[in-house]
Amino acid sequence: MLNPAETWPLWAVVALCAACNEDATARSAAPRDAAVDADLTDAARPCAEDPACDDDDPCTVDRCVAGDCAYARPDAAFQIVGTLSADAGARGAFVQGDRVFVARGDRGYEAWAVETDAGVPAMQGGRAPVEGEGAFVGILADDQFLYVWHGDMRLTVLARDSGDPVGSYSARDVIKDVALLPRYLYLAVFGKGVEGVDLQDRAAPRRLGRAPTPGRAEGVARRGDEIVVADGLAGLARVDIRQRDRPTPIDTRVTTEGRAVAVDARASIAVLAERGDGLGVVDLEAPGGPVRRATLHFEGDVLDVALLDDHTVAVAAGAAGLKIVDLLDPAAPRVWFEPAPGVACDHVHADGRRLVATMGGSVLVGALRCPEPEVEVDAGAP
Repeated sequence: MLNPAETWPLWAVVALCAACNEDATARSAAPRDAAVDADLTDAARPCAEDPACDDDDPCTVDRCVAGDCAYARPDAAFQIVGTLSADAGARGAFVQGDRVFVARGDRGYEAWAVETDAGVPAMQGGRAPVEGEGAFVGILADDQFLYVWHGDMRLTVLARDSGDPVGSYSARDVIKDVALLPRYLYLAVFGKGVEGVDLQDRAAPRRLGRAPTPGRAEGVARRGDEIVVADGLAGLARVDIRQRDRPTPIDTRVTTEGRAVAVDARASIAVLAERGDGLGVVDLEAPGGPVRRATLHFEGDVLDVALLDDHTVAVAAGAAGLKIVDLLDPAAPRVWFEPAPGVACDHVHADGRRLVATMGGSVLVGALRCPEPEVEVDAGAP
């Protein structure tokens, strides 16, 4: 991976980008590839008229062209909202609305507010690890609690407001990633598969069932009633969680050329970070079962992925940096925007269209901005 010390610091890159144009929104809207503004036809969705193509996405213009749905989004833009402190290397980050939580390794964690009266992000809390906790390498949050894992078999539950320890859990093997549901956690447990955890009592999380996977589970993402798994050299695997306390393997998987280390899924699409190969795009609802639609290669190792909506994925491409990739045509993904060229990126997380990315010691916060939907006004209304 590129040494951040050998590149420009993130704040300098962002400042230089902002200076390129007085209108920052116009700057961020400029696509890297002008073909993104062209009509992209999805032959798998035939149509007779425009309404048949409506996908309820304000970022896209949906039209029926010669019997096939075509989507374009010339007015969408990726915008940099701000950057967070570079005091210590960020190991992971989680965004929820206008709050960002950053795992800082041996420095513990930090809580930030992105939207403030001053117009710049402000740190609002955090703490160092207490004795015996270990480094903070990953973090998730709900409305009341934080869930932190430490690079080993331990997961700690903290009170969101104070950071005080509430409970802890020990998995069967090293915890690589976590998917959070309202009352459950599903852990990617390296070498063991997917392990379910009951959170009814946060002071004493309880182990549920475990679903073994063919490879070594490294990433998990929830999609409805299933968990999609980045299963190392075995590729993509799936686990049925309709019975929350009894995760069950689904007998379908997609092999990969590289090592699947992270995954995200939404609607019918899954995206995979494949070390040694690139970004993998998988159609989960193909008639014959899940099938790979495309692979997009990068100069660096792809380390993480996060879907911003049904048509956009953020890619942490290691030394190649952060890439915002357009999936309007899943069979032909293309880089749409590069927020901070020359700065290595190793982790991304999205909450809707808001994104956080760890880049060297800093954390970039950005958002996919879409035009507001037009509201039809009844001319005869008083």
